[in-house]
Amino acid sequence: MNNMLLIFMFLLIMEGVLGETVSVTEGDSVTLHTGLNEIKTIDVLEWRFGAVHDRIAQINKAAGDTTIFGDVLDGRFRDRLKLDHQTGSLTITNTRTEHAGDYEVSTTITPFKKSFSIIVVPGTGLSSSEIAGIVVGVLLAVAAPAAGVMYYCHRTKTQML
Repeated sequence: MNNMLLIFMFLLIMEGVLGETVSVTEGDSVTLHTGLNEIKTIDVLEWRFGAVHDRIAQINKAAGDTTIFGDVLDGRFRDRLKLDHQTGSLTITNTRTEHAGDYEVSTTITPFKKSFSIIVVPGTGLSSSEIAGIVVGVLLAVAAPAAGVMYYCHRTKTQML
């Protein structure tokens, strides 16, 4: 079985176990959703990255100001970050492996904090939909013989009665 497919299936399992872990194929975009319906007018929302929590983006609703700090961390986020001004969700475009890591979003007035961990899978040359199709195909390839065995056992059991 293709190593990338095994890694992808492992990441799907880990995503369910770890909760807010997000996997993305290198070169694709990923959006980290805050889950907020709307940022209040008095709130300042901040996005931070990495172990030392470098600030990478901020929305100050009271001042009507949005700031993206793309030049922090050697410019790794330059021209790659987009903020949803209503919900505060962060989109990273054209991801690279250096974007993998821990992200945190918080607001200053309303007590809100949420953490994410992004895993960037090296590009395989396949699109996300092609990888998903392969995963579905593998699952069907495993499920079909199992269903056949179950049918055969049921049929044989019924004939014996």
